[in-house]
Amino acid sequence: MKERLRIAAAILFHNESILLGRRLGHKSHPGLWELPGGKIETGESAIAAVEREVFEELGIGILEPSLFMTHTWENADTQITLTAVQAYPLVLPTQSTDHDSLRWVPIKELKKLLNDKSSAITLPDLAILRVLEAQKLKKVVEF
Repeated sequence: MKERLRIAAAILFHNESILLGRRLGHKSHPGLWELPGGKIETGESAIAAVEREVFEELGIGILEPSLFMTHTWENADTQITLTAVQAYPLVLPTQSTDHDSLRWVPIKELKKLLNDKSSAITLPDLAILRVLEAQKLKKVVEF
């Protein structure tokens, strides 16, 4: 039986930009850019997980969290469900416990970022960012 992993990612908006963090060197996938977030604990909703993870990683609270999308895929031994929650930061984060750098990316530059092979974004978050970019362009995206 496959292990089931539930992950929540935060799409934090500020001035028509979203926040990405670069993973620390001692974490899996070091140096890749990702949305803040982490594992959803047993009995926890995706929104509650994002609120907790953003506070733990960035030391800030969020406003107006709402579900954006959910995507499930499998590898050889794990079924992974990723839920993205969109929200606004109460204050702008200045540091992270899980990232060595934080970067605000203008939404209008997402297409350029997604097409830049040197951007090195985690694969799960790439799916979220592609949907976000497609919605901005009023396209329909299927997985």
